[in-house]
Amino acid sequence: MDPASLAVGAAILVLGYLFGRVGRSRRASRTGSPSYVCGCRHHLSLHDPTTGACKASDYSVAQDRYRPCSCQQYIGERPLDLSLIEQQAQRARQAEGDS
Repeated sequence: MDPASLAVGAAILVLGYLFGRVGRSRRASRTGSPSYVCGCRHHLSLHDPTTGACKASDYSVAQDRYRPCSCQQYIGERPLDLSLIEQQAQRARQAEGDS
């Protein structure tokens, strides 16, 4: 075998290994459970379910104290079950209003 074909074979082997590592890490990050984080960087559980206002507090370095988060409404991803529950509750309210 000539050295050029050995070099090409080694390059193909290295590229295949690298692409396999990158693809595996992308798949692993996609299969993780979603984190429901708002634009204010607080989780969905820290927001009031009825108003959507944030109940967390942030540390202000300038004022050297904790202050309430100024987020007015959760704007992140919504779990599917919450969306379905809200749709069913809205339909039930509409059905009660029609009768």
